[in-house]
Amino acid sequence: MIAFMERYSTKWISLAIALGSLTLIAWFLLSSRFQVHNIQLIRDYASPPPLVDEQVIAENAIIFAGLNVFSLNTNDVAGSLHKDPSIQNVSVETTLDGRLVIRIIHRRPVANWITGSRSLLVDETGLVLAEGSDPRLELSIHTLNEPIAKPGSMVSTKVLEVGALLQRELPLMGIPIDKLSYSATSGLTATTHSAVELLIGPPEKLARKLRSLQVVMDETSRRGEKLRKIDLRPLDRPTYQLAG
Repeated sequence: MIAFMERYSTKWISLAIALGSLTLIAWFLLSSRFQVHNIQLIRDYASPPPLVDEQVIAENAIIFAGLNVFSLNTNDVAGSLHKDPSIQNVSVETTLDGRLVIRIIHRRPVANWITGSRSLLVDETGLVLAEGSDPRLELSIHTLNEPIAKPGSMVSTKVLEVGALLQRELPLMGIPIDKLSYSATSGLTATTHSAVELLIGPPEKLARKLRSLQVVMDETSRRGEKLRKIDLRPLDRPTYQLAG
């Protein structure tokens, strides 16, 4: 009997270790000690303020309460919460004390995209983040005869880029503007404080158009003429109309 035990001792030890491991794994997976009982929603320090109600996100995460922290797939949890276009990134981790920690980075809006009475917030990539408007944003684009965008859809990044340039460059030229408009047929139009319409046209070749604008402004100012409209779309020969 002793010889038998000595002969198979290694196998008995391996079997005991295997049984112990299975017991330990079963305890990890079945014990209430390792169930999710505390859900924490944390906004990343680099994140701008949210455009959606974070309470709703927290409520959506309640479905994971009571699940085992070892069997829970954190990538699946992040994917289920990362559905709103205004959310840039979601990371999820679990802890042995039963906490589910959700860290969120929200996208930052750069412009109001306005169609009629409807306003949307868009980021620098042209992604529509949410409905609403933010008067603190420097850039607002009023669209004419354009398909109505919705959260999750895309708008023209070129229009946003050129709109931001016009918002910055025109006041430096002494031409403060009240409104920027865009349509696919006529392109960009800037309306000044004195109600002069500047027909910019397509967003391409903006620097050349601004040089032409400066020439027209200088000539009409020298003659004491008041402008109503300047059409910068003909690159070689811009035209203008005088007030009255």
